[in-house]
Amino acid sequence: MSEHTPVLRVAGRLLPLVQVVIVVVCVAVTVAVAAAVHAAQLRQGIGERVRAVALSLAELPEVGEVLAGAVDDGVDERSTARLQPVADLVASAAGVDYVVVTDDDGVRFTHPTPRLRGEPVSTDPAEVLGGAEFLGTETGTLGPSYRAKVPVLVDGTVVGTASVGILESRISAEAAAALGGVLPWALGAGLVGTAMSALLGARVDVRLRAAAVQGIELEHTRAREAELAAQTHEFRNRLHVIAGMVESGRSREALGFIGEVVPVVPGGSPAVVGDARVDALLRALAAEASAVGVRLAVSGAADPAAVDVDVITVLGNLADNAIEACAGGDGPREVRVRLDVDRSRVEIEVQDSGHGIDPALAPDVFARGVTTHEPDGGGAARGEGLATVAEICRHRGGAAELGCLPSGGTRFRASWPLRRPAVAGGRDG
Repeated sequence: MSEHTPVLRVAGRLLPLVQVVIVVVCVAVTVAVAAAVHAAQLRQGIGERVRAVALSLAELPEVGEVLAGAVDDGVDERSTARLQPVADLVASAAGVDYVVVTDDDGVRFTHPTPRLRGEPVSTDPAEVLGGAEFLGTETGTLGPSYRAKVPVLVDGTVVGTASVGILESRISAEAAAALGGVLPWALGAGLVGTAMSALLGARVDVRLRAAAVQGIELEHTRAREAELAAQTHEFRNRLHVIAGMVESGRSREALGFIGEVVPVVPGGSPAVVGDARVDALLRALAAEASAVGVRLAVSGAADPAAVDVDVITVLGNLADNAIEACAGGDGPREVRVRLDVDRSRVEIEVQDSGHGIDPALAPDVFARGVTTHEPDGGGAARGEGLATVAEICRHRGGAAELGCLPSGGTRFRASWPLRRPAVAGGRDG
């Protein structure tokens, strides 16, 4: 008997165990890497969300008016009484844990805890009061939170700050829940890999099993990232509606719109185009367009009984895209919105005087991830707005269409039938 035979026998007995160890290690490493990637992408999505909320809050005219008036007088109960309801509405609509507004000394006007209103903030506000933005984790009165802080400007002067945050405990819980949904797949893949290793011996390619698990993980991660991006895009349009209503003093109507997604007592009154929510959104869009030198023209009407969250979402996305397409262009810059919303049919048409869409993009313009705009350098999600519009139209039995204008601009039309009278909050976005 060869002197190597005992060694070979030992190696033969250990080979199945080595194969099992390799499979387990590969699966464990893959799950750990995928979990880290998912956590990073989740945090990026949340960061974009809290920053968008903070910037929108800082741009509300009522916030700037109160803070400008408090530069000399400081924080008082009347100012807090005006801003706290606005902060509560924004926090409820955005699903964030807190919204804090301070004056130029860092003294709180708003806070979820009443006794902390009128007190200085617990973190140094000097950087933000100097005109800079902040995005990161800090520990405050509610505990560690991932927050965005931006300056509130009035006529180019910093008059205070707006801070929006989500507790780190919530972020960790969401990441853990996502990982918990993947672990059964990883465990199943590990068991299958172990069984195949025992049956096929050295011929089993352990790397294929690890790659399969990684593919499942990455697919789950990409789906979650796309979902967060769509939520951020749609939330921006909802905030436009709230901003317009608050600016025009329609607090009860704002509560009515918030009531479609959160339990708030609704209210309402007639609006210019026939529906208060559509009117408020158009006012906010007109202000946004004017700020970049674009004229917004509106025609048509909207029956309040036929308006729901889908109408608001589609109108906001199409108008946003059109304004961005015109901004910075040469010649007349104009966006035309036509509404035909009644109890039998919804038709929304938006035309812009921009440079049109690249013919190479036209066939896929409604696909998720395809964008007609240049990257903005801020890491914001692109390619979600038109995909959301097309998805809503398909879900409602209609269609989204792209057309080219003789002048070189673009026309988008979204339509769907109403088989029964629309009910407020028909979709939750």
